[in-house]
Amino acid sequence: MPIGELLQFDPSGSLMAVNLDRKNPRAKEDITHLPPERLAQSILAKERRIAEILLKIKCLRDQPK
Repeated sequence: MPIGELLQFDPSGSLMAVNLDRKNPRAKEDITHLPPERLAQSILAKERRIAEILLKIKCLRDQPK
């Protein structure tokens, strides 16, 4: 994206305005909004996975060396 599309300068070269309405072309897509049921299912699945990982870490930590 050309800088001229974002910044506006006066004739003396001083910055006058910045166009913050333009989206970053490299940004990830906006978050999609899920229905509450699917959102809750997704959160629970992630929490279960986190619990599994924490249990594995605990087991590894508790193993004799």
